[in-house]
Amino acid sequence: MNHNNISKIPVESFHGMSNLTALHLQVNAIEDLGNALEGLHSLTLLDLRGNRLKKIPESLPPMLSQLYLEYNRISSVPADFLSQRPELRFVRLSHNQLTNGGIPTNAFNFSTLVELDLSFNKLERIPTISTSLENLYLQANKIKEEFFRHGGGKCMTENLISVLTSSRPWKKPA
Repeated sequence: MNHNNISKIPVESFHGMSNLTALHLQVNAIEDLGNALEGLHSLTLLDLRGNRLKKIPESLPPMLSQLYLEYNRISSVPADFLSQRPELRFVRLSHNQLTNGGIPTNAFNFSTLVELDLSFNKLERIPTISTSLENLYLQANKIKEEFFRHGGGKCMTENLISVLTSSRPWKKPA
């Protein structure tokens, strides 16, 4: 249902679709999902890229493992965002309006998270992340190399600096 100029999704839209595993709603005009995803117990992929979301949807399906929220207007992340979603492995929040003030201390510090894309936001510091994270994208933020010199990145490897300077993702060493 992508590229349809959808602005609202009524609550009953997906009623009875409990076996749906992927939902592509990218490039629409959605500002809020409300409770439209209730009952989608098998949904593992939700693609909401290119909408008008100002916040991360609250009632996400329990089995969701991939959440794509690039190109929205999201400025903050709820503190319990990942703790209530243990199945979530891939989170893409690039091209939003995220700042460090909008990201609670341990919002992304979960060992189940595999990939986190925070590129093209307004971050000045690297958020606390799990050492088990495999892919981290931080390109085109406002992170300064001084962050590393003053101990802010002491749990990070030198490879992470390349993310800030070369637009290549950091990969966890094998």
